[in-house]
Amino acid sequence: MPTLESLKLVFLISLPRSGSTLLQKILAAHPDVASAGEPWILLPLAFLDKHKGIEAIYNQANAAKGIREMIGHLPGGRDAYVRHLRRFCLDLFRDLAGERIIFLDKDPRYYLIQDFLVELFPQAKFIFLFRNPLDVMCSMMSTWLKDLLILHAYHIDLFEGVRSMSRGSLMYADRGINVHYEHLVREPAHQVRRICEFIGITYCEKMLLNYKNVQFGGSMGDPLGINRYPNVSTASSNIWPRKLNNFYRIRFARKYLAALGDEVLIPWQFSRAQFEDTVSQMKVRFRGSFRDMTYRQLSDLWRLISGTRLRHMLQERKSGEIYLFR
Repeated sequence: MPTLESLKLVFLISLPRSGSTLLQKILAAHPDVASAGEPWILLPLAFLDKHKGIEAIYNQANAAKGIREMIGHLPGGRDAYVRHLRRFCLDLFRDLAGERIIFLDKDPRYYLIQDFLVELFPQAKFIFLFRNPLDVMCSMMSTWLKDLLILHAYHIDLFEGVRSMSRGSLMYADRGINVHYEHLVREPAHQVRRICEFIGITYCEKMLLNYKNVQFGGSMGDPLGINRYPNVSTASSNIWPRKLNNFYRIRFARKYLAALGDEVLIPWQFSRAQFEDTVSQMKVRFRGSFRDMTYRQLSDLWRLISGTRLRHMLQERKSGEIYLFR
């Protein structure tokens, strides 16, 4: 079993529905890499001393105040507090890793706590997995929403997530590697070899053959996409033109990309110009537009009703916003 000092940590940062479970299983098929589904342990730890961004049956504002006061009385202050959290997490990850020397942690919405992860584990490495945001949106609709435009529950991913990953991949480029889902499924051997070199292990061809045998247990992750295809497949790449194919959905996607802005989209290797070029070659139909408009407005109404709470939770974040589309 590796010591706390020798255990290497790698964090996979992505949006939900980006192929993160696929990449996690490929890497965990290596004899030196351990992983464990989606532990979720670091997300609440990041907000222990925050009075916004977390809700609890006990009064979180008072709890955060007490924790901050405790930190203030610690010899060493914040540095000591972070050191204690680091040791707790490393003990946990070491037990999960067993005899393997690398622990790969993957959770949805780690994009919210990138700064905390760097503070807690300054030697950790980061894999930023990008997938076209429109494909992510369409995958969410297909998987969870019966192909309907009722995305209010996932706007934090489609806006805050996209912006945070763009910022994080630039800010922490010295300890991170960018991987694009479209490249991963098109040339898996090349991309996995890149990642192996980055995290310091030897590429093994069996990783791409044995990844389906990797079992983490638990209910988290994406067993559907993994089991749908016999091998790594491009079938789920560039799906948005097939899904966003009526006038209302095109309008919606256009406004969404405009709200993100061209600069944010650069690390995603997608642009509004590419979107418009593809749309100009599509046969756009009217069918379904009225239905989509109705569901979109209902989704906006629900987000407007609940938006005050969400805005309160996000207001300390630079890019935290509530978006409505009319």
